[in-house]
Amino acid sequence: MFSPNVLIHGKGRRERCIPLWKETASAVRAWLSVRGEVLAPELFINARDGCMTRAGFEYILRKHVRTARKALRFSLIEASVAARPCGTPAR
Repeated sequence: MFSPNVLIHGKGRRERCIPLWKETASAVRAWLSVRGEVLAPELFINARDGCMTRAGFEYILRKHVRTARKALRFSLIEASVAARPCGTPAR
């Protein structure tokens, strides 16, 4: 029986073959269909069609964390305003 897996290139030029859960394999297939045709064999590529680096992942992750923090702050402000009875001054 075929078990889906990915080949990971790690630190020190080590390669690891990682098995995937069915749900993860399904998500990877969906990502590949959305991503479209790319000449690079890597799963995640950068804007220049090269392999994504650790620094590239870190940059994208930081960007999304900033966006999430802004959204969280906004929703907390909305919740605090909604929790006050009408006409009650803000502290």
